[in-house]
Amino acid sequence: MDPGIDPLFMLNHTRYLYAARKGDTGLTFSRYGGPGSHRYPVGFSGDSFITWDSLAFQPYFTATAANIGYGWWSHDIGGHMHGARDEELQTRWLQFGVLSPIMRLHACNSEFLGKEPWAYPEPYCAIMKRWLRFRHALLPWLYTKNAQSSREGWPMLYPVYYDWPDAQEAYAVQRDEYVLGGELLVAPVTSPMADTGLARAKVWLPEGAWVEFTTGHRYPGGQFLRLYRALSEAPIFVRPGTVIPMDGSEAPRNGGPLPEVLRFRVFAGMSGVGHVTEDNGKRPGAPESKRVETRCVLETREGMTLMISPPIGDRGLIPEDRRYVVELVGVENRLPDDASCAYEAGYDAGTRTLRLTFAASGTARGVTLRWHDAPACPALDRAALLQAALLNLRMNNDDKDRVMQIAKRIPDGTRRIAAWRCLDLPESVMGLLEEFELVT
Repeated sequence: MDPGIDPLFMLNHTRYLYAARKGDTGLTFSRYGGPGSHRYPVGFSGDSFITWDSLAFQPYFTATAANIGYGWWSHDIGGHMHGARDEELQTRWLQFGVLSPIMRLHACNSEFLGKEPWAYPEPYCAIMKRWLRFRHALLPWLYTKNAQSSREGWPMLYPVYYDWPDAQEAYAVQRDEYVLGGELLVAPVTSPMADTGLARAKVWLPEGAWVEFTTGHRYPGGQFLRLYRALSEAPIFVRPGTVIPMDGSEAPRNGGPLPEVLRFRVFAGMSGVGHVTEDNGKRPGAPESKRVETRCVLETREGMTLMISPPIGDRGLIPEDRRYVVELVGVENRLPDDASCAYEAGYDAGTRTLRLTFAASGTARGVTLRWHDAPACPALDRAALLQAALLNLRMNNDDKDRVMQIAKRIPDGTRRIAAWRCLDLPESVMGLLEEFELVT
């Protein structure tokens, strides 16, 4: 072979053909072999160092890989080598890894670099396990988006300026946030916490309304934000009308089997469509390939209607006792006026989420729910929200009391912020209070 010619392109192509001959998908894991070599494999960002600077570079490096068509790009979660043990760094890196196309806990051959959650003390272990379970719950959505990415040729993770190319702000945050699956706007935390126990994330929200995925809090777009989050939290935003299919099983099994409980997390406020693609793992187009799709549609033009369609395709793939769960985020506790089948209901006032669970026997023909008038989004209990936000902060208790007294005494938000600033609070606390005034 001529000097300077990398054989990886040929090796990856040969490996793909070999897998495809057996009817399997041709995706492989490989080192980088130059432009063009990334047609088939999952790549990675190299042997990264275990430092905060290295983590801060990963979101930018991962997103801009899309600029040469490298959509399945990964990284060694926690760093590959060198550095020093840092439980907070590992936790933040894992959060970013969970919200990446490929998630890999990896390190060099060292007795001291195990990345398993149980290798870390509490509360880091519990936080990492919760985020790993969140990743598993997202598998129906992740798989669906990956399949769509493969068919249509767009990257699974890409820079914000892909969707807002004319906004200069989108280029200013290319190191701070990215879009995952065309629907999640993610701003990973890549810097250590302040003394208060909060870490900062820089976020730009494009014009329009945005909803935080986990809390259900609503934010006006068209602005930059400084968001401060505890170790267990990281900012993830969606548009109203987004429908995310998830694995709703209480005890999910290893190996990624098709879920017995399919959970649709639906963000109210606008019309939207979500769907889930499920198959038997064979290459699309192969004789052995089987596939089934299920759609969930939210319609808000006259009242509000939510429909889960009967599965289309090979229904034999779906577990016989599959149940549906709908989590309707951003609504009051009001049941539908009409429903096509029986359900059980529950309501989480903290996140303003109505949860409806349908028995397997009632969903064979799909589900239709109808509200004659769209349920409103109730106002936040701001006093309870502020008290909960301050409770676990590492700051002077007298200052906490002063913050609460100002919140109760001054009704105007602008004047409240001015009064809080007079307390000479830590930057992270002041940022949290300013966000408190912003959300609805």
